[in-house]
Amino acid sequence: MKTIRDFGIILMLSYMLSLNKLKKIKNMRRLGRYIRRLRHKKYVEESVTQLRGKVCSQAIMYGVVDKKTRDLFLKYNDYLVKLNKELK
Repeated sequence: MKTIRDFGIILMLSYMLSLNKLKKIKNMRRLGRYIRRLRHKKYVEESVTQLRGKVCSQAIMYGVVDKKTRDLFLKYNDYLVKLNKELK
């Protein structure tokens, strides 16, 4: 539900940018950075979801999880938690 709201915000802001209604705002760079961070957060969420699925499928099929996959999952999951705290 949260990603749908973020996507709606991005669509609304990009529409306003296309109409040149936000050119008068001084904090244009801050807005661009915020949108970029939301897109980056979405990318990291997708990566974490993919790695989680990989870890679960390996655990179910073989009973053992590859160390590299597990380390990557933990690394990106911690980074995602950090991003969520910063964007709130």
